[in-house]
Amino acid sequence: MKTKIKIASKTKKSHNHKENLPIGKPLIGVARGLVALMCVRKLYFLIN
Repeated sequence: MKTKIKIASKTKKSHNHKENLPIGKPLIGVARGLVALMCVRKLYFLIN
């Protein structure tokens, strides 16, 4: 019985993690995009 409960809790955790990923991935992408823009702007100002 203990092993069954452990497996059930693991599957629930992974399912919740998968549900959070679609929300998290775009935010990470936006954050990386902003960082890239900042780096490009800094380089642009340094060149000029």
